[in-house]
Amino acid sequence: MDNVINNYIHIGVDPYGNLKYQHYDDTGEYQCDYTNQMRDQLIKDMDKYIRVGRFALVNETDTSFMDGSAHRASRYSFVHFDGPHMTKDVITEAVWFANRAAPNTRYVFDDFPKYNMQLIRDVLKYYGFEIMDQGQNKICLEKKNRVVL
Repeated sequence: MDNVINNYIHIGVDPYGNLKYQHYDDTGEYQCDYTNQMRDQLIKDMDKYIRVGRFALVNETDTSFMDGSAHRASRYSFVHFDGPHMTKDVITEAVWFANRAAPNTRYVFDDFPKYNMQLIRDVLKYYGFEIMDQGQNKICLEKKNRVVL
């Protein structure tokens, strides 16, 4: 977050609270151990960014966030994808945010080997996103100022 070159707020959308839903392409619904205590620790860890208005956590599902009219007109510069890990849901989220992406936006996808990241990367090429960095479980894409067709 310290290296993103713009003045937009960073926002995290994450459904804490041990919700029951389908997490992955190849599983049914189940309840994960994703507690409100984990959320509280994230807020504590991100305090220096929250205090200066650089980060906000929206504690709700991706669908609820995208459907909420309060968020549709916003621009986004950093998105950490860590809700449902199903390919179709991640594509929906990524495109929704891509349509609202600021210059140099960075996307971090958590647990990307669990879904079809290659397909998601191919879709995001049309919005100018390219791989910036990749680890074992996370991948970062950055929006370049050109659109790749």
